[in-house]
Amino acid sequence: LVGRRKPEATVQEFLNKLQSSVVKIDFKLFDIANFNSLNHELAEYHSEIDSIFHLAGVLADAPVSKQSWEHFSTSISPKIFGAWNLHCFSKNQKINNFVLFSSQTGFIGNPGQVNYSLSNSFLDQLAHFRKEMGLPAMSINWGPWAEVGMAAAPEVIQRMSARGVDL
Repeated sequence: LVGRRKPEATVQEFLNKLQSSVVKIDFKLFDIANFNSLNHELAEYHSEIDSIFHLAGVLADAPVSKQSWEHFSTSISPKIFGAWNLHCFSKNQKINNFVLFSSQTGFIGNPGQVNYSLSNSFLDQLAHFRKEMGLPAMSINWGPWAEVGMAAAPEVIQRMSARGVDL
């Protein structure tokens, strides 16, 4: 399990409950958008990795006229660079699953989320690219989740509701 920050207490408690003699959870703290870090931190696990699930996502919403490179890099770095680095890390390895958590914003868009939409569209195309190479890949285009996740923020719920999407 990899993350840019330590898990919150409730998440850590859940991971501790999952861990048993059958399930072993190692948590590594680093940014998968940095290929050298990814390669260094996961090198010891290279032959043991059976599946990769890429769940990264960061919102940096702003209208297109207010988007800055900081908005773009905040959103695209974990999704685009992270997913690409995982692809490069695993492309010559026998794995059974390569799952990307994308969003419906990749194909329908969402006001203020051009950077996030772009990132999710990239994930969908990366899955197609891997399939063409004969590699496992799946991109799941999630819709908004009620009560949890990035779409649970009041301003996002209000914006989605104004567009006719109820959570």
